[in-house]
Amino acid sequence: MALKVTGFATIGLPFKVVTETTSTNTMNTNVTGTSGKVYSLDLDVGQSSSTSYFKLYLGTGAVVSGVEDIKIRLRTGAPGVKRFTMPNGIDFTEFSFFTTSTHATSNSPAVPQATAIHSFTTS
Repeated sequence: MALKVTGFATIGLPFKVVTETTSTNTMNTNVTGTSGKVYSLDLDVGQSSSTSYFKLYLGTGAVVSGVEDIKIRLRTGAPGVKRFTMPNGIDFTEFSFFTTSTHATSNSPAVPQATAIHSFTTS
């Protein structure tokens, strides 16, 4: 995995940008290290010819139970890019995510057909 979290610690820009360039079916747990709000999701499965699902967990217990808070189907074909913005933000206790090739809720997610590139803006 190539997870990078960049924080901006100024009063005018109190946010973090989280980027994962090789998201797979391995859980990225509590990537910001603190609670906050998520303001945008940029999801890209590239030229994959199969469907992938992005699963986001916003609380501490959700990761253990395997029930995602947000599940987004990423389309097949080229390109598989989606952008979601939330102007008021969505609160999270922990920000955890992975990509899988199955829509089923599971603690053992299926491997996606292609790695994905994801980027998020949080406070």
